[in-house]
Amino acid sequence: MKYIKIISIFILLATIIASCAPKATETPAVTEEPVAPEKKIKVALVLSGVISDASWNASAYEGLMAAEKELGVEGAYSESVQQPEFEAAFRDYANKGYDIVIGHGSEFGDAALVVAKEFPNTYFAITNSDVKAANVAGLDTKNEESGYIAGFIAGTLTKTKKVGYVGSMEIVGMLRGAEGFQLGVKAACPDCEALIAYTGSFDDIAKGKETALALYDNGADIIWQYADASGLGVIDAAKAENMLVIGMGTDQTSLAPDNMVTSTIQHLGPIIVSIVKEVQDGSFTPNTVRLNGYDTGAYELAPLNKKLVTPEQEAAIMAVVDQLVAGQIELPHLSGQ
Repeated sequence: MKYIKIISIFILLATIIASCAPKATETPAVTEEPVAPEKKIKVALVLSGVISDASWNASAYEGLMAAEKELGVEGAYSESVQQPEFEAAFRDYANKGYDIVIGHGSEFGDAALVVAKEFPNTYFAITNSDVKAANVAGLDTKNEESGYIAGFIAGTLTKTKKVGYVGSMEIVGMLRGAEGFQLGVKAACPDCEALIAYTGSFDDIAKGKETALALYDNGADIIWQYADASGLGVIDAAKAENMLVIGMGTDQTSLAPDNMVTSTIQHLGPIIVSIVKEVQDGSFTPNTVRLNGYDTGAYELAPLNKKLVTPEQEAAIMAVVDQLVAGQIELPHLSGQ
């Protein structure tokens, strides 16, 4: 009995102590607020030509693809949009919630300014243009510089003292190219003649060939094509007549390895990525034109064809490229509006 009492006392004391001890506090589970996913920017590209032209439009398409890859945006594009349809194409993309719509070429400038007023929360950008507004950016380019180096090359290599330029349409970019071409020809060969012609189409390959053949028949022995898909016809003509040709937009050497002297490359990818990034991170600067040339890396000359250019000619040509990169050659710049 004595032992039972002692044990009972111990049990009682233990119970009293346990009841007086502070109760353990349960740590509430931390509930993280769900983070809303970052809005995916939607980018539309409107083209007057086709992305298969291996030139001007192909370069813009590559820029859209670069924006998708580098910035994670959602892209869309429309090809061969005709001038009466420009405004409708812009409105369609704006109504579908696209954050920025890019018109590829100065010919889209007027339409962008009209539609931009209707959609103040949508951004618009126009290449080869100095248009600007609160939500419109001109992505202007010094096409005259491409023309100048192409003309200098043509004036350096010609044996007939007649060279040619084939554009597709008489729009600002191609007029700039033609003016630069003529100045470059004269810089290399003051008594040379530059023949200028337009196909009247962005994508009529047959017309491009016909136009180039006419210039070759008229004595030109080298042609610079700045004619989008119709320029592929110019390259076909050079091969058919075994004449020299200078490509445009991308490196087109593989299209005519025995006739292509070089190509005037335009890097539109960084320009397009840059304006999309402005919209994506909220740093878009209103009422501003972004001007790009050799000095900003927008242009480059493809490797010269060693089979067609002597070391002395190459040295003279590359010296002019260096001057363009350094901004030492001042050329007239037609308004892009």
